[in-house]
Amino acid sequence: MSAFSPIHNYSRETSVFSFPQCSMVNLPPEILGEIFTAYISLPSSTACWEDSNVLSSVRGDSPMILGQICSYWRRVALSMPLLWSSIYIECPMPDHVELIQTWLDRAGTCPLDLCLRDWLDSSNRGCSEGTEAILKIFVEKSRSWRSIDLVIELRESSILDELEWDSCPNLETAALSARYWNQETLDTLWAKVHHSPSLRQVNWYRCFQNGLPSHTPWAQLRHIRTLNELSDADIIFLLRACPNLRSLDTRYTASLSGQLNSSSIISHSDLESLFLNVVSHSTPLFDHISLPSLRTLRLTNECSSDPLDIVEAIGRPVEGCLQRSACSLRVLEVFHFDRGNDLTQFLQSILYVPATRDLSRFDLYPLRSDACEHDMLAKHPSQCVRECASAMENDRCVPDVNPFLLLDKDSVDEDSIKIEWNLLSPLPENDRTTFTHHHLAQLHFDD
Repeated sequence: MSAFSPIHNYSRETSVFSFPQCSMVNLPPEILGEIFTAYISLPSSTACWEDSNVLSSVRGDSPMILGQICSYWRRVALSMPLLWSSIYIECPMPDHVELIQTWLDRAGTCPLDLCLRDWLDSSNRGCSEGTEAILKIFVEKSRSWRSIDLVIELRESSILDELEWDSCPNLETAALSARYWNQETLDTLWAKVHHSPSLRQVNWYRCFQNGLPSHTPWAQLRHIRTLNELSDADIIFLLRACPNLRSLDTRYTASLSGQLNSSSIISHSDLESLFLNVVSHSTPLFDHISLPSLRTLRLTNECSSDPLDIVEAIGRPVEGCLQRSACSLRVLEVFHFDRGNDLTQFLQSILYVPATRDLSRFDLYPLRSDACEHDMLAKHPSQCVRECASAMENDRCVPDVNPFLLLDKDSVDEDSIKIEWNLLSPLPENDRTTFTHHHLAQLHFDD
C-alpha cells in the first residue's frame, strides 16, 4: 500500500486518529515550541492601515491565542520567552496597557523587537493616553531593545526624555517618526539612539531637516533610510563615511551649491541596494560613483515641474555608472519616468548594459497600452524583461506578473484603465476583476 493512500482505505485500527501520540496535546514541548515559533512568524492577515486596534508579534500573529487552547499549550507558551519578545501595536488604547506589560514581562531577558504605530490623529481617536503609557513601558525595558520602530502622532511627550545615554546598548535597528516634535527634541533623542554600540540600521523619516546628524556612528551603519532630500555632496559623504553600508534609501536632489569635482570617482565596494526618489532635473551623482556590489536599483521620478530630458538627465548618467561599476543587477525598478519623454530611449540607456543581463525582477511603472517599448524589451537577454514585453503586447496575464494599481480612484477614468491580475490558480470567468491594465508590470523570478 502506498504511504500516501487515502485515509479511508485504512481500517479503523490503523487510522491516524487512533494513535494518541499524533495528538497535538501529546507532542513533546520541544516540537510544540517549534510549531509555535513558526506560527507567530507567519505574516499577519491584519492590514496595518485598517481602522482598528491591533496587537500582534512584529512578524506575524499574536502568541496570546496559543494559551487559550488548553492548559498544556499554555504552559509551553509561557515557558518560551522568545514567543513574547516582539510586539506590533497599532492605535493603542488605554485598556491595552496592562496586556502589553504582561506580554513583555513574559519575554524575560530576550532581546526585544518593538513596533508602535500611533497614527491617524491619535488624539481624536483616543489613543494618546495609551501611547504615553506604552512608551513608558518601552523605556523601562530599553536595555533589552534590539529593534525599535515608532510612528508617534503625539503633539508632545516627555517620556522618551527619560532614556539615558547608555540605556540601549543592544539596539541594532531604530526608526522614529514624530512629525509634531521640535528639532531639538528629536536631535537629543536620536543622539541617545546613535550612542548604541550595536546600531546597524536607521530610518530617520523626516527627523533631520537641516542636514545629516553629526552624532551618527557612520562606521557602524549598514542600512540608512531617510525621507529628507540629500544632495550629491550628502550622498558622497555617506559613501565615504560608511564603509559597511549595504543599502541607502533617500530622496535625491542635485547639488545647488558648487559643482562636484569632475575627475573624482567614489567607489563603494559594499553597497548592494540603492533607492533614489529623484526630485531634480539632473543626476550628476551617478557621474561620480562606482558601486561594484550593487544588486538592487530603484529610481523614482518625483520631479513634478517642467518635463526633464530623461535620457540625458537620468539615463546616460545611470548607464555610465553601471558600466563603470561592472556590477550585476538582480532587481531594477523604474517608476514615473514617462512624463512626456521618450521612455524607449531611457530604457535602452539602462537595460542594454552588461549589468542588467541577469535581472530576476524588473518593475516598470507606468506602461501605456499604446507603448512601443515591447519590441525593444522583447530582445533583452533577461527572461523577466521579455515577459514584460509579452504582457504589454498581448494584453494578457502571464504567470509571473504581479501588478498593483496605485491611483486615486476619483481621478481615474475606469474605462481607460485595465488591471491585469496574476492568478495563482484558474478562476471562473465571472470571478475575475473586469479591469485589466498596462499601467504596471511587475515581474518576479526565483533563482
